[in-house]
Amino acid sequence: MKIIKAEKQKNTEMTEYKAWNKIKGAVTKNMKRNIAIICTLVLVAGAIYLNWILFSDNGDYKPDSYVSGEENNQSNGNNQSNAQTKDDGYFALAIIDRAEARAEALEVLASITVSEQATEEAKENAYSEMAKIAEEIECEANIETLVKAKGFEDCVVVISSGKASVIVSGQNLLVSEVAQIKEIVYSQANISPENITIIEKA
Repeated sequence: MKIIKAEKQKNTEMTEYKAWNKIKGAVTKNMKRNIAIICTLVLVAGAIYLNWILFSDNGDYKPDSYVSGEENNQSNGNNQSNAQTKDDGYFALAIIDRAEARAEALEVLASITVSEQATEEAKENAYSEMAKIAEEIECEANIETLVKAKGFEDCVVVISSGKASVIVSGQNLLVSEVAQIKEIVYSQANISPENITIIEKA
């Protein structure tokens, strides 16, 4: 009788231990996911705010003035200055648009992860997409830094669905410059050259 009781107690303890480990693992996993979500949202929000501050020209930044592609100031003496401002505005607006699009996507995905109606599979997919977006944001930042280090004045990178679009300042890029950009994208994001589009912004 004592042996049977000892075995039952041992089995009960083992079952409780396994259950506790399972609960602990699930809680730890969820905590890691939540931390990743919060960090990603903070990162994107910070990027939007930082880009707005850096490129807002002390409140004088007006995105509408760059949409038509025409100079608002017709003075010949200010043509060069206006052209530079227009180019700066294009890249600034592109960065802000990208950050806002990412923030909206993350907000939708975050709402799925906390929804009571969403299935576990839907939540898993949402977590995966959020992690993917966070990785894309990091790759884009790294690529932009490295491309600028090669001598390009401005650069904006957009990565989506295994493809990359790289917008760089300049025109008539040399074959060697195109190769350098594609090599950087491949090394940072593992995107093959045929899936990389380089756009020149004069």
